Amino acid sequence: MDTEPSPDLARENQDLRRQLAALQEAEDRFRLFFDNAPIGKTITAPDGTLLRVNPAFCAMVGYTADELMAARFATLTHPGDVAISQDRAAQLLAGTIDTATFEKRYLTRTGGVVWTQVSVRLQRDAAGAPRYFITHVIDVTEARTQRLALREAEEAYRTFLDNTEDVVTIVDAAGAYRYVNQAAERALGRPMADLVGRSMFASLHPDDVARTRAAFARWDDERVRTAVLDNRVVGADGVVRDLSWTLLPRRGADGAVDSIWSIGRDVTARNLADAALRASEARFRRIAEHAPDMIYRVSLPDHRVEYVSPVVERILGYTPAEIYATPTLLSTCVHPDARAVRRALWDPSSVTARRTGHDLQIIAKDGTVKWIDERTVVVHDDAGAPVAIEGIVADITVRKRAMQELERSNRELEQFAYVASHDLQEPLRMVSSYTQLLARRYGDALDQDAHDFIGFAVDGATRMQRLIQDLLAYSRVTTRGRPLGDVDAGAALRGALANLQAAIDASAAVVTQEPLPHLPADAGQLTQLFQNLVANAIKFRRPDEPPRIHVGCRRVAGAWEVAVRDEGIGIDPRFFDRIFTIFRRLHTQDAYPGTGIGLALCKRIVERHGGRIWVESALDRGATFKFTLPATAGGPRESEPR
Repeated sequence: MDTEPSPDLARENQDLRRQLAALQEAEDRFRLFFDNAPIGKTITAPDGTLLRVNPAFCAMVGYTADELMAARFATLTHPGDVAISQDRAAQLLAGTIDTATFEKRYLTRTGGVVWTQVSVRLQRDAAGAPRYFITHVIDVTEARTQRLALREAEEAYRTFLDNTEDVVTIVDAAGAYRYVNQAAERALGRPMADLVGRSMFASLHPDDVARTRAAFARWDDERVRTAVLDNRVVGADGVVRDLSWTLLPRRGADGAVDSIWSIGRDVTARNLADAALRASEARFRRIAEHAPDMIYRVSLPDHRVEYVSPVVERILGYTPAEIYATPTLLSTCVHPDARAVRRALWDPSSVTARRTGHDLQIIAKDGTVKWIDERTVVVHDDAGAPVAIEGIVADITVRKRAMQELERSNRELEQFAYVASHDLQEPLRMVSSYTQLLARRYGDALDQDAHDFIGFAVDGATRMQRLIQDLLAYSRVTTRGRPLGDVDAGAALRGALANLQAAIDASAAVVTQEPLPHLPADAGQLTQLFQNLVANAIKFRRPDEPPRIHVGCRRVAGAWEVAVRDEGIGIDPRFFDRIFTIFRRLHTQDAYPGTGIGLALCKRIVERHGGRIWVESALDRGATFKFTLPATAGGPRESEPR
């Protein structure tokens, strides 16, 4: 027969049912929390076997729960993070830490990597033995990527600030430094550690403090977003630097300025250059405005007058204001006969040189025709394109008229010299001829004195003819000279020696020469030059020795230096200048006959060719006459010696 359970047993069963229900309820709550947690959760045995994983973790690594249960945590961990995971687990097992929080990477099913932040706690039993690890896993891949990007941006920003030449500072509302870059450290002469907390106003030039404070006071107006300011800073070395700043206020939530970012550029060199340029322009303007010649600048291709000096009024009769108002005046004032010349001056495409110059006629405001000497230069930009014409104009009307008058006078003088020489020589020939005829016809009836007198008269007439001929040759050096051309100096010397052959034979002279170059010269005058110098060497020889003469040549800067050396009686250095003066002689007519024109003629020929002549000598030591003639533009060519 059935018996009813005892009241104690019933109560125990009821307690057990309540405990089981509570346990089931707790299990359901845990499962609900564990499985629906938005972050990954795992339960891992001390040996690393995964006992339980939630769906969030499965989704994170791409495996199913069954696949993960068959794996160990080490196979899911990135090889680079296995050691730190094992180290943290060992510390938890040893009881040195209660919770381990660190970043680690998990490997996903597809071979990818998930960055996570894990928090691990060790669950122990009542006896303190380890049961399992409970791990909370948060996917921080995106956050870490953003953090790294932010860090890289910050590093790039800092690198840029530290390497830019611009001075960058951040100051608080009171002007105390919070940050300075390396350019600011260089400008201020102090490291950032010494500047942070220091007032920026202490670094300013005293004269700029009030103006800078006034700029700061403008931040009270919230409409002011930026400001541009120039001031000077004084470095620790005492050097003053000019800085041009852009100021950017940063406002807090209440709208008040809490910091000011400043970007400045050191413009000391630029300001010095600007000052130097202004000074240079001022000097140029002073020179241009006080120069006796007119200076102008016209732009290309429109020929707009950019500058003209005040002298324009004296030369053209127009004021600078009139020229600026009507720029074409500089062109229209050119005489019609000279407009082609002006076009060549002002058209850079029609000239082959940067610098050109011409004489041309202009018509002044009052109708007066004037001559000007105009020199121009074409100005190019950095790309080589012509952008302007700069010119200088001199009024040469007086000089031009004087030259025209001189040319007319020279023509008249030459005509006079020709007529005079012809008219003078004819009576002299008559005197000489009739005197000689008198001697032949009445010679037997004349005594010795009469014969001497007749000889003196004939000799005087002959010398007078020679003097007239030499004067005529002297006057014709410039008026009758031929255009300079390429002349073989060796051939010119050979021509001179051929003319002197009788004198060379009579004196038993020995003439040697070095190879001589081709020169831009008048062939006839170069021959005359050699002939006079060699003839002098033959004439002024030692009485007991035949003359020895050598003609040499050497190249000097841009010219040839020719030397005619003899071993004759020499010249006292006191008379070096005198011997090149017309009619100045050092010896009597009886000792050394001549007209005293030969060396003066040599000097005039050399100077006409753009050279100079001089002598090196001493008494009884021979003489060397040297002269220079410009070299040919195409380079020297030597002729063969005779």
